[in-house]
Amino acid sequence: MQKKGLAKGSREETAKLNRFLARFKAKIIDAYQALVLSGSTVEGAVIRGRVMGSAQHEHPYHTDLRQSGRAQVK
Repeated sequence: MQKKGLAKGSREETAKLNRFLARFKAKIIDAYQALVLSGSTVEGAVIRGRVMGSAQHEHPYHTDLRQSGRAQVK
């Protein structure tokens, strides 16, 4: 059975994407829990800022895809 929110396939690229998604989801949950425990207002923009950081650096996975020519950047 396929888990929701994960890419299908058995190639290394698919596994790499799924690991990235799992880490990203964990960061979102951590940011949410930190806001709740601190008594702060939980807002999407605040969670996004905590997860992405103020500089919003791009994840290396995205760079790898662009360099391989597999990503379609719009």
